Amino acid sequence: MSLLSVLVIGALLGAIGGAAVLVRGKFPDRTELFLAVTLKGMLVALLTAHTLVPDSTWSHGLGLGALYGLASGVMLFLARGGTRREDRLRLFPESIVTGAIIGVLLVVYTPGPG
Repeated sequence: MSLLSVLVIGALLGAIGGAAVLVRGKFPDRTELFLAVTLKGMLVALLTAHTLVPDSTWSHGLGLGALYGLASGVMLFLARGGTRREDRLRLFPESIVTGAIIGVLLVVYTPGPG
C-alpha cells in the first residue's frame, strides 16, 4: 500500500464525514472541527493500513476500520466534553461507519504489501 493512497482515502472520507459540520451552522468552531474530522479519517486509514496483511479480505478491513473508527470517535467525543451535550453521541455511528468504509476501500483499492 502506498502511503499517499492511504492518506488520500482517509482524507476524502474524513472530509465527507466532516462536511456535515460545515453544512450545519450551529457550531462556532466549524473549520477546526472539519479539519479535526479530516485528520481523524487519515489517522484511521493509517492505523487500518498498517494492521492489514497483504491477503486481507474486505470483511477484515471492515472490522478493523470499524474498530479504529470507534476508538477515534471515543477520542473525539471525550475531547469535545464527553457527555455534557447529548448531540455529541452521534459521533460514534459516524465514526464507525466511516472507519468501516475506509477499511474496505483500503483492501479493495490499495492491494499489495503493507
